[in-house]
Amino acid sequence: MERFHSGYDALLEDDEVDAIYISLPNGLHHEWTLRALTAGKHVLCEKPYSRRPAEVEEAWGVADEAGLVVAEAFMHRHHPQTQRVSALVESGAIGRLLAVKTTFGFPLDDLTDFRAHPELGGGSRRAEVESVEVAPADSFLLELENFAAAIAGEAEPLLGRDDGLGQARAIEALYRAAETGKAVEI
Repeated sequence: MERFHSGYDALLEDDEVDAIYISLPNGLHHEWTLRALTAGKHVLCEKPYSRRPAEVEEAWGVADEAGLVVAEAFMHRHHPQTQRVSALVESGAIGRLLAVKTTFGFPLDDLTDFRAHPELGGGSRRAEVESVEVAPADSFLLELENFAAAIAGEAEPLLGRDDGLGQARAIEALYRAAETGKAVEI
């Protein structure tokens, strides 16, 4: 390994580091994104960025003021299959689109995983899970290429503020609905 750091603070203090990828538990995304932005680093943060729309607005606002790029890591949107479907829809090749339903997931059998704990930003595991095999594609590379192009000013991040806000509002609404037992409008 050519370069390593003794901790996150040392990483943020390294002037040779231009961008940070944050893959911490969801509940830590906002704190560490703000710390990275404050340190002058571009940020690619795992999804969901936050379940709180105000945190999304704050982070993207800090990035805008500093001239930095912040993007949400959502490799499914960079997947070649997703890109192909989007191109077909945009071109009109498949006619008028009325509805699309897709899902993407993985087995969560380890209940010690942070994704199983609401206090860490998880807790969405459901019992009725079905496995569907799909040929592998390097969507992570496509995601990183898009992020690098955004930093270089050659492209916009595929997922921006509106995507982060939409997800945060949906998550916030789900929590409210679960707490009140009533439907919540977004």
